[in-house]
Amino acid sequence: MIPGGRYVWSSQRFESDTFWTIDLLTQEVVDKFSLGSITGVEGIIAPLHVGFAHTQPLAVVGNILDKEHGYLTFLSTVTRRPLETIEISCHGARDAMFTLDDSKIFTSCQQKPKGLSVVDVKSRKEIKMVPVSGGRAGAMSPDGKYFMLAAKGAILFFDTETTDLVKTVKVPGGGGNITCLPDGSKCYGGLRKAKAVAVIDLTNLELLKVIVKVGRAAWRGRGYISVGAVSLKKTKPNHYHQHTTSVCR
Repeated sequence: MIPGGRYVWSSQRFESDTFWTIDLLTQEVVDKFSLGSITGVEGIIAPLHVGFAHTQPLAVVGNILDKEHGYLTFLSTVTRRPLETIEISCHGARDAMFTLDDSKIFTSCQQKPKGLSVVDVKSRKEIKMVPVSGGRAGAMSPDGKYFMLAAKGAILFFDTETTDLVKTVKVPGGGGNITCLPDGSKCYGGLRKAKAVAVIDLTNLELLKVIVKVGRAAWRGRGYISVGAVSLKKTKPNHYHQHTTSVCR
């Protein structure tokens, strides 16, 4: 959902990656566009996960399935149209999200070279790229202090202020989506190979336990994790996605 609550974007993967803008009042598609036709970068593949800025009318989306390029496309939440596409060093940009002060964007990349890219929002230039074996899903901690990257056998924590890797939490499997409790006490990471879910103490950045015998949707990182009586679907600060539809909460 685009901030303001009236419109949503839906990325149509099976219709040539066309973006639909849907008016929630009329329940009609009021605009259709491809990102590249406006930004001049053709062939943007699978722009599925949209991240929204916190203090300015911006959004960003990657190109998850592209094995040859890494693209981030900036969109305006006022005009509801793309602004610019930039290229980054890792391919298949996946979970791109703004820091809480909107100064930087952190994104995971799930195609080789897998890893993490950090972009300066003002200049729209890449600050750094960190190769990470098995890098896939990413998430921002509720307080915005850490960007978490699910990788092969580990969940990595990057300080969003310094962009440095500050902690590596070893886990079995790895690579699945990550979601955190709103109070910032714990995060849950899907462990794809282990068919399990990791529970991480976000205060001490330590693995508390591994929950085994979970449903396929949880360990594959589809984002369906139940906490108490609340069913969470890949919730992050200002960033929510359900397959191809992106919603700002």
